[in-house]
Amino acid sequence: MKVYIKERAKEKNMTLTDVCEACGYKSLPSFYRQLNNIENVTMQTLIKVANAIGCSVNDLFTPPDSSNDTPTIKCPHCGKPINIHID
Repeated sequence: MKVYIKERAKEKNMTLTDVCEACGYKSLPSFYRQLNNIENVTMQTLIKVANAIGCSVNDLFTPPDSSNDTPTIKCPHCGKPINIHID
């Protein structure tokens, strides 16, 4: 089963180190060890990761949509994508 933590973090202009720290892990290796075997990860850990990134747990298991042709920019304040509509 594939988990898209890195891709979801990148969408929010976050690094894996940012996510690791927001989840309360002391080091990136310990974060990787916790998520290494996704079948044994607790729901509590998945919720913590999703909250740190600012997405749903379901989003962690859904591939990012790379086929979206709508131009977007990221808000410099919150990092959320802003769709641009051009007439």
